[in-house]
Amino acid sequence: MALDFIRKEHYNTEDLIRIVALLRAPGGCPWDQAQTHASIKKNFIEETYEVIEAINRQSTAGLQEELAGEVRDLAGGYLTDLKIEDVTYDLGRIDLGSDVVDMLADNLDPKGTANPRNTLDIYGEIISALPVSLQFSPRFYPTEMEFDIRVEPNVKAKIGETRLHENDLRQIIDGTEIILPVKLEKYFPGSGFTPDQKIVIALRLVKRGGLKLNL
Repeated sequence: MALDFIRKEHYNTEDLIRIVALLRAPGGCPWDQAQTHASIKKNFIEETYEVIEAINRQSTAGLQEELAGEVRDLAGGYLTDLKIEDVTYDLGRIDLGSDVVDMLADNLDPKGTANPRNTLDIYGEIISALPVSLQFSPRFYPTEMEFDIRVEPNVKAKIGETRLHENDLRQIIDGTEIILPVKLEKYFPGSGFTPDQKIVIALRLVKRGGLKLNL
């Protein structure tokens, strides 16, 4: 489902109700859709006892902590396993001369070569400033290149090396569309969303083996 929700500095009860409606609607979160009053009884009773204990201790700070914790857990749970609409980006043609492309392609071992020595791999990292855990599964259409990676807030996630073959290389140079399926794994309440928060993806190439030049 597409996450049709407005980013704000602060959210209110109506926003929470809308989030729950999104999650329980068709195409939302299967876990939330499966919950009933009966299924949440056990957890509700446990949390109620903790709140009552804080009241019996006459601990205002403890009561605030318990209630704030319930709100955080509720928000974190409800914003889990959301499928966000795929992001697409047209890479366009890379300005690289055909003679250079031919030289690189001619120096790659064919796909299926046992113990290849002349290879080209893509790798990199992703860092996100958003207060959410994200699961990325980028695909470089129409090539066969794809990978999966989980990204935590403000933690640089390494993209492992993915092998490029001749057809992949030529297609990427000619122009490819990056399809970026994104799954929201977990929300961390308290941080909020701001317009300057970004997701930065850096990709690099590494060539191994010999390089024969036709002069």
